[in-house]
Order: sequence, then C-alpha cells, then structure tokens
Amino acid sequence: MLDRVYGSDTSTAQIELAQSPSRHIPELIAILERENKKKPRRFAAGVAVTYAIIIAISIPLHMTGIVGSVWMLAVAGGAGFAPTALQKRAARWLSEVNDLRAVGPLAESLDKQDSGTKKLAINALIRLLPSMQHSDYGLITDNQRKLLYAGLASGGEK
Repeated sequence: MLDRVYGSDTSTAQIELAQSPSRHIPELIAILERENKKKPRRFAAGVAVTYAIIIAISIPLHMTGIVGSVWMLAVAGGAGFAPTALQKRAARWLSEVNDLRAVGPLAESLDKQDSGTKKLAINALIRLLPSMQHSDYGLITDNQRKLLYAGLASGGEK
C-alpha cells in the first residue's frame, strides 16, 4: 500500500493517488473497504446528533411535538455524516478508472453517501457495467450486488 512507500506522509500519498488512480486500484479498494466499515457507527452518531439538535431547538420554542415527525431530517443528518472525507476522495478517484474491480466498491458507495459522491459512482457504474461478463461474477459480493440493484433501481441520475 502507499503507506509503505510514503510512510506517514499522507499528503504525498494522496497526491500520488489523485494523479494516477489507475495505478493504485488495490489501494483505493482497500481504503473504501476500511472506510465502509465505519459507516454504520458514523450513521448512527449522525442520527443521534441531529436528533439532539432538533430536541435542543424545539424545547425552548415549546415545539416538542414536532420531534417525532422530523425523523427523516435526523436520517438525512446521519447520511451526511456517515461517509468520511477519505472515503469520498477514494470513491471519486476510483470512479475515474476503467477497471471492473472498481464495480463492487463503487456499488458500496451508493449506500449512505453524499449526493455528489453517489452521482460519481452511478456515472462510473453506468460506464463500467456494460463491460462486465459472466466470468466477472466474483468481482462483486452478494451485498454489493444488493446495493447496486437498490442504488440503480432508486432512479440513479447521471
């Protein structure tokens, strides 16, 4: 991985990734896999923080009745907080390559992701998926397949 080459100099590693993402597909995939494991905890934390803010605002305004009806706002807060900045950058860089190994991680980028990164992932998937063949079956896990179907079926836009 790039940390073996650059050590703790993450800025140099990120510049290298940004300049030539196709040379570092395994590293980008590893970054996304590691960062995707953080999403559920970050999503839950985002929902909790958003709810706390809603409650803190509604109590002084004597509007506690709205707390239960704005749960979608809390979910949106969780979705906005779930992806890390590194995950967004890695997904963006991976969306620029023409390598079918990127399809699975890009499918995971459709779940609990900001709209800009999701749009990049969808465009990359639209470009890459027609090239897939039956022999590429092992490049996508069952979970990635489900996320891919759900993400594209929900009306992914270009």
